[in-house]
Amino acid sequence: MHRGGLRINGPVAAPHHPLGRMEQTAGGDFFVHSPRRLADLGVKQRCCARESACGNMPLPLIQPDLASGALLRLSMPDHKGGIYRFGGIWRRDTPPGPAAAWLLNQFLMLGAADIEEAGLSDI
Repeated sequence: MHRGGLRINGPVAAPHHPLGRMEQTAGGDFFVHSPRRLADLGVKQRCCARESACGNMPLPLIQPDLASGALLRLSMPDHKGGIYRFGGIWRRDTPPGPAAAWLLNQFLMLGAADIEEAGLSDI
């Protein structure tokens, strides 16, 4: 097993999105399930910032939007987000080749600066 970096994800929305304007969510169920998912995080980020979407985003990716106020972290106690950890598993008799070893090393290097955030568990 080869453990790599981690990615912290959390629910976000634009300040003027209905969920972004709420003070708190206690007692309400605001989970949105859609059969249509945005696979491109850049597109999802722009949709969230333009108030047409909300959702979980990798916090390191949207840090500038959080700092500028373009996006807000949603206060949703039941859906705080969490930590996605990268890892690799292989059989002892077939270790990773050059390409797989390079990819695993990239996970380690990219996640080296990530820090864990209190209150978020592994997803």
